[in-house]
Amino acid sequence: MANWISKLFNPNNKMLVSFQLQNVLPGRSGGGTYLSAMLKEGYPQSVLIGDCYAFDPFVAPLTDLTQIPVEELTPYEN
Repeated sequence: MANWISKLFNPNNKMLVSFQLQNVLPGRSGGGTYLSAMLKEGYPQSVLIGDCYAFDPFVAPLTDLTQIPVEELTPYEN
């Protein structure tokens, strides 16, 4: 595993606090979903972008794998 990845997911290093999942419902745009990393200091950093609800099936596996919580934000219409 790359050194920076092992540092990021090291439970003793609280650099990565949580993930956020934001679904944007189709409206004026086509919608989408954003998976962001919530870092200890700073703003959310987008990690993955996809179709609306594309990442929902991966919330539990991501939490199990990383032991880092995933906050699912309320979907909103764009």
